[in-house]
Amino acid sequence: MAAPEEGTAVVSFVGRDRELARAVGLLDEARAGRGRLLLCTGEAGIGKTRLAEETAALAAARGAAIVWARSSDRDIAPPYGLWRLALQDLPGRRDKPGPDLWSLAFGETAGRAPGSGSELDRGQRFALFSEVRERLARAAEPNGLLLVLDDIQWADEPSLLLLAHLVRQLRGVRMLILATCREPAPPGDQSGELIRMLPADANTERAVLHGLPSGAVAALLASAGRHGPGPHPAGRGGARRAAPRHGAVLPADRGPARPPAGDRAGAT
Repeated sequence: MAAPEEGTAVVSFVGRDRELARAVGLLDEARAGRGRLLLCTGEAGIGKTRLAEETAALAAARGAAIVWARSSDRDIAPPYGLWRLALQDLPGRRDKPGPDLWSLAFGETAGRAPGSGSELDRGQRFALFSEVRERLARAAEPNGLLLVLDDIQWADEPSLLLLAHLVRQLRGVRMLILATCREPAPPGDQSGELIRMLPADANTERAVLHGLPSGAVAALLASAGRHGPGPHPAGRGGARRAAPRHGAVLPADRGPARPPAGDRAGAT
């Protein structure tokens, strides 16, 4: 994480101590072999991605690998589009290039981005899901893996089905999946229904972010050199839109604590 330029005020990450501590606790559990999913939900701009960034910074300090993928528009994404992004930069992949996972799954259709996952029969889908789990498990050795899946409310249905399968098969995998999701999903949205089912699994823990309490808002404003409510510099994805709603604010001229480009996929 780069040091701020001289004269730049560093604004503290405040108001999310409990959520950050729990995320790091789950990461440590995962590194010990008990893989978990942390589903972080809340309205747009509430600080979900910022919490993931802080968790990623602490994961890097522990020597864990970090992979970051952000869902794209499901209307243009190919089947398993989120996982294509996540898997393309797995640690060690460039050193040991294996067969292309998606060509194995879809054959010649892999490059043509078919519109649904229905091309796979039950056996093929099970083999694909098992191979994805195996690749992630290898990437998580020996120091653990933090896999951030950002904005999964936009993910295609096959990607969410694969996520649900992985969550049920995390025993023995040194990986924490931290997924962020806006709420509420539109009524009748199939992806939203799949996301709502995730917390039913014992390997899933949910963190719901709300607005900051007044004490945290005051501390946040003080750390920014402000003395009253007001907008903060705009940032990527609305993560710094207004102080009372967020657990973290950074100055506009300092980038967020995301892993280097080589350690994440699909980040913007």
